[in-house]
Amino acid sequence: MTIQQDSLTLNVDYQEFDQEDERTIPIASNFVIQNTDATARTVQVSLEGLPTGYSAEPVPNVTITAGSTQTVPFRINVTHRQNPGTANIGNIIIKETNNTEIDRAALVQNTASMLVIKEIKAEYVDEDGDERDEDFDADGNTSEFSLDRKVRPGSEITLEIEIENRFDDEDYEESEIENMELTVDADDSDLFPRDFEEEYELDDLPAKEKKTVTVVWKIPEDADVGDYKIELTLEGEDGKDVKYKIEKKIRLDVRRARDDLRVTKALVSPSSLTACDESFTLDVELKNYGTDNQEHAGFAIFNSELKINENIPDIELDEFDDGDDTWRRTFTFNLPKNVEAKTYRLDLIPFIDRTKEINEEFLNLVVKKCPERTSPEKPIVPENKENENKTQRETATIAATARGNGETRTEETNTKITETSSGVIRSVEEPYTTEDVLVAMLIVGIIIIIVLIALFIILLVKK
Repeated sequence: MTIQQDSLTLNVDYQEFDQEDERTIPIASNFVIQNTDATARTVQVSLEGLPTGYSAEPVPNVTITAGSTQTVPFRINVTHRQNPGTANIGNIIIKETNNTEIDRAALVQNTASMLVIKEIKAEYVDEDGDERDEDFDADGNTSEFSLDRKVRPGSEITLEIEIENRFDDEDYEESEIENMELTVDADDSDLFPRDFEEEYELDDLPAKEKKTVTVVWKIPEDADVGDYKIELTLEGEDGKDVKYKIEKKIRLDVRRARDDLRVTKALVSPSSLTACDESFTLDVELKNYGTDNQEHAGFAIFNSELKINENIPDIELDEFDDGDDTWRRTFTFNLPKNVEAKTYRLDLIPFIDRTKEINEEFLNLVVKKCPERTSPEKPIVPENKENENKTQRETATIAATARGNGETRTEETNTKITETSSGVIRSVEEPYTTEDVLVAMLIVGIIIIIVLIALFIILLVKK
């Protein structure tokens, strides 16, 4: 009497957690018992050593006829706790009815990942200079992919990586994937520029949602030819602190073309060109990235509106990284009179074999309007007007009657005029106020009284 399987695998997918407070999900499976005896036998079945929180539904005793097999179903209630992949979670044991163990098989849980890289899209330039794009279905067991064509050095690679949260219901409170990070690496760092960013922190991803991460870089122009392997690693964790880690690899082959002449520099001076400028300069650099020497290369610059038509023939360049593989020249161009302010396209055309165009580029030459001329501003002189910005004005009239001839005299005095700082401050006051007159009269009166008292005392002394 034996269990036919050495181990039993339970496929667990946490996608079945779809209610807010759900704690376990039932997982059903079965195993086979073989009776090699000449008589029928009855056995007990138990599931033992399960993790905390797991539970097994009771399995009734099983009777197996002589020389036959019997499939036995069972069910385990599984909690949300295991990381993706396989892990031993206990044993299935068959026993005699007196509890004597007959055989056992290991129980293995295979947990699906709830965080996946669903699709990878690669855009690149092949060795012939043609743009390519390829899509890879990454949601499966395949972990390594290869680009169909060889990749050109100095070209740009774009990877669009679509990731997905496989939890089926956002009502399940532990379904959000958090602390996600994508790492882009290679088996040889020559594939990346020096400032390449390898790690990308991603926002949390709710249940059933997807997001696409785009990674763009330029393969260094001096990268060694050969095979490279891009390594993508996506990590995160769900609300139960279950850890997820997905790894994918993309193989590519970097190869140089025989003929690969490129414009590597086109710099206009002045950088801000206007219609009032009479001319401009253009610094150009050509570089041979191919594996062949170029003995009859050439370069042309063309724009009909600006009457530019330069053609430089018979440029000799060595193969890449072998001596003189670079050509430089500064061109000076006059701007036509009354040139229109707008953007002009300059065609920059390298040639090989005298007439064969290769890797044509263009430059947008921006000609701005002439700056407006403005006359110098005249200084503002404040007007000196007596009545401007008055804040206070007082008028006093003093009437005095002349004794003797009964004549009346009236004097009008502006006591104070105040203007703001934009004008002039003036102050005109009368020499004596009414208060001054009263004080003077009081003092005179006191003096007269003192004199009278003194005279009175003198008279008393003489008597």
